Amino acid sequence: MNLPAPAALAVIAALTGLSWVAAYYLGGGTNAAPHWFYIPVFLAGLRFGPVGALVTAVISTFVAGPLLPADVSTNTPQALSDWVSRGIFFVVIGQFVTALFGGVRRLSTREAHLTTEVELSTAELQAREARFSALVQNASDLVAIVDADATILFQSPSVERILGWDEERTLGTNLVDAIHDSDRQRWHSIVDFLTEDSGEMVVDWRVRHADGSWRHLQTVVTNLIHEPSVGGLVLNSRDVTDQKVLEDQLRHQAFHDTLTGLANRALFTEQLDQAMRRRGRIGGGVVLLFIDLDKFKTVNDLHGHALGDELLKQTADRLRAALRDADAIARLGGDEFGVLFEGVALDSYPRSAAERLVASFAEPFRIDSSEVFVTASIGMALDESGTESAEDLLRNADLAMYAAKAKNEGGYEVFASGMHSRILDRMQVEADLRRALTEDEFQVYYQPIVDHVSGTIGGVEALIRWNHPERGLVMPDQFIGIAEPSGIIVEIGDWMLRHACQEFVAFTKEVVGGDGLGLSVNLSARQLRDPTLFDTVCSAAAAAGLELERLTLEITESSIMEDTESAVRVLTQLRGIGVRIAIDDFGTGYSSLSLLNEIPVDTLKIDRAFVIDVATRPEPARLIRAILTLASDFGLHTVAEGVEELEQHLLLQALGCEASQGFYFARPQPAAQLLDLLKRDASITTG
Repeated sequence: MNLPAPAALAVIAALTGLSWVAAYYLGGGTNAAPHWFYIPVFLAGLRFGPVGALVTAVISTFVAGPLLPADVSTNTPQALSDWVSRGIFFVVIGQFVTALFGGVRRLSTREAHLTTEVELSTAELQAREARFSALVQNASDLVAIVDADATILFQSPSVERILGWDEERTLGTNLVDAIHDSDRQRWHSIVDFLTEDSGEMVVDWRVRHADGSWRHLQTVVTNLIHEPSVGGLVLNSRDVTDQKVLEDQLRHQAFHDTLTGLANRALFTEQLDQAMRRRGRIGGGVVLLFIDLDKFKTVNDLHGHALGDELLKQTADRLRAALRDADAIARLGGDEFGVLFEGVALDSYPRSAAERLVASFAEPFRIDSSEVFVTASIGMALDESGTESAEDLLRNADLAMYAAKAKNEGGYEVFASGMHSRILDRMQVEADLRRALTEDEFQVYYQPIVDHVSGTIGGVEALIRWNHPERGLVMPDQFIGIAEPSGIIVEIGDWMLRHACQEFVAFTKEVVGGDGLGLSVNLSARQLRDPTLFDTVCSAAAAAGLELERLTLEITESSIMEDTESAVRVLTQLRGIGVRIAIDDFGTGYSSLSLLNEIPVDTLKIDRAFVIDVATRPEPARLIRAILTLASDFGLHTVAEGVEELEQHLLLQALGCEASQGFYFARPQPAAQLLDLLKRDASITTG
């Protein structure tokens, strides 16, 4: 304790006075106790150190010195110097005692501090051990210690919750026995690495649960083999099974089509890239099939998306059934599918596989209680040179599919070098057709249909022509085959129907008896499948002011057979409002005879293939006679097409055919020319 100087002097004075009073009374009221003289010196030295002892000695000497007893032997006062020297001695003694007591006190204090620190350290260590034990015992993660041979030395109680293992019974067993076969090599690699370089590693692996299932663990492995308190590899494992399942689901959703379960375009493109990189290493070729369902959009529109989805699912099943497990199959989008063959002989397996697919799609799809006929057009691209890129192969297969669809739906085509330019030409025609609709480049021509009984024109057939700005007048056979598969035929047919109705009504008003003439308009197969066809016909006739009884819609046998149920339904609706139905090119189909009882039809138009040789060969005449007999039995009107000679006309008339059309009577012509022809025909009739 440090005190200010005045306070220290006051304390010293007090101690001095106190000591002398005590000395006086202890000495029996005399000063015969000189040793008490040193009490204040000793006390001051003990309390304030050397300076305090020296000051006290001086004060005691000068204040109490005269009171000191005389020398007993001489009976004379003792010299002051003696007392001073004694004071100095006692000061030194006091300092020694002070130092001694101070050292003892410091030692005692240090020992007390050390004892306290040891006690605190022991308590903290015990607390830490308790906390660590509590954490290990109650941790959600699994803590285990194994030796270098994977023998389990320790495991936390969470092993029962995570793996269903008994904590005590599984001690001493080998961890490797519980690791998945495909992950065991990973364990050995970790041990080899950590025994050479101490540290830790993170590993994902599968460990068998007590119920036999596999749990995905993410484990931090730390090498503490050389740590005496551990002596093994410490495994801190977290159960990530749910996370792994979710990741797998998300990965599957990212790379697979949710409807069919097949790979999607992203995964298929990756598989194709990998196959192209491997082709030189594994040998064999790489072949790609591009598959497109024919008329799928129409089926989807007619029957609804639920049936369309089921159709896509069954398509995926047929692809799986017809191909190998090793073949990569994908849904590329919509109704397009891809197949990848890797390491196969280019001259055999791909073609046989394509033929199997074509045959499988010839069978009807059974969906609920309905049978749906949908074929597939397939394009094949071969990596023959070994230099094709994945993008080139995919584009070539797409072009080959386009060629197959244009040539004959339901077949397959192999990509050839000249195919690209032909496809580009077709694509250019498609673009020109769309432009022609907006630029009003189409025109309606009309060909008279002559009645055999009256010998006059009983109606006309509307035929479309294209006034191309560069190619001139383009005939239907040069663009209908392109417009049909592309779907633009529906827009062209709609324009044709509306324009022909308006123009026909306009020019027949200028002809005597023109209100008795009929108009025939062709419908394509795609139009017949269009769900808006009924409304289109009604609105076109109403807008033109044409009586529906004067309108005949011509359809081909093949267009009916593509979806008989739907065709019969829409034709029945149209016939119910007065529209007449004619089967065009009759006799060239393969199943119309069995369907005449079902199809609502009014007229059979005999194909020109039978008419061309009817005057020179007996077989066509017999066939025509059979068709006429059949039509008569069903009460159907008959028209012969392609009549170009008088002999043909006379023979058809003799056989009983009711009407004819062809170059012999008149070529197809614009409305203005037809108007003149109708006026002349009317004047001849009235004259």
